[in-house]
Amino acid sequence: MVNAYVRTYRLTNEIAGFLIAIEFLGIMLAGLYFSPRIVRISVRKLAIFGMLVAALANISILFWHGALEGLFILRLVAGIGAGCGLCASNAALSALKKPIFGAGLMGALTIILGTLIFVFEQALAGIAGPTVIFLIAAAIAAVGLLSAPALPVVRRNIPVAHLSLTSGPSAALLASYGLSFAATYALWPFAVRLGTSNGIALSDVNLALGVSAIASLIGPALAAALGERKDHRRLLLLAMATTGAATVGMMMAESFYAFMLAAVFLNIAIAFSAIEFLDLLARLDRSGRLASSSSVINAFGNAAGPAIGSVAMGLGGYAALGVVSIVGLALAMAAMLFAQTVVDDVLPDTLFD
Repeated sequence: MVNAYVRTYRLTNEIAGFLIAIEFLGIMLAGLYFSPRIVRISVRKLAIFGMLVAALANISILFWHGALEGLFILRLVAGIGAGCGLCASNAALSALKKPIFGAGLMGALTIILGTLIFVFEQALAGIAGPTVIFLIAAAIAAVGLLSAPALPVVRRNIPVAHLSLTSGPSAALLASYGLSFAATYALWPFAVRLGTSNGIALSDVNLALGVSAIASLIGPALAAALGERKDHRRLLLLAMATTGAATVGMMMAESFYAFMLAAVFLNIAIAFSAIEFLDLLARLDRSGRLASSSSVINAFGNAAGPAIGSVAMGLGGYAALGVVSIVGLALAMAAMLFAQTVVDDVLPDTLFD
């Protein structure tokens, strides 16, 4: 979307980046408001409302030629709509007997859709102009609107949740989720520049990252294949350790194959972690509050990660960027260890009778 903002509205890269941040702010605001209240709201109605708002906001941008402030408002509204949809769909996972399969399907579809947009966006922009990305976003929201009535219904007469949103273990789990993704998103926007700074040709770097994006489908598939297990903590710790090792590998890679291999492992580990976290949160709290709150954490990681990475790059270049990523992952692992007794002991097979 940055390219569309720059070319259509003649904005600077900084302002375009701020518009992206505004949208993530909208997602976070929707999650902060609706997550604690999800037990009193129909997830289907919330999804319908959110997708309708997102679709209308994205379509409105196609015809907006007014003040910049109006563009900010439209992106914020689009973010709020997307946030409502994410809250609803994530909460609906708690209604499934085996959330891991629903989370895996969501993850796989997200990766496939993101890859298709990455591959065909430039071609479509050449035909229909740079604003085609907003039309694509509106179309995706329209598909979500049509599929919302099929979302599983979260039961309202469930027992008291094993974890509340304000409990120490809940905070530790959500912190682990947020830190792990913020650490990764701090590095990822600079992946192309990192590869070329190591002497790898730009075409090879782009190819390596494209291959890694496709390979990330292994993450959801692997999570679904492993199914519901009681050793979530160990799997997540292993995935975070793999992410850290892959980060170091990308920092040190001086050849195309080494860079591609590190990027592949990084993307697989991230995708795997996302599904495992969603499944874990859905199973720990069948009211849907924990799972729906993950939309806030994901938006935070998307917004804060690149900002932190930019600061690190300004202070100490790629070395500082690598340190920030590794420290973030280490803190994420520490937070997971803090919550280990809950993850290991509060997941009986009778959570959903």
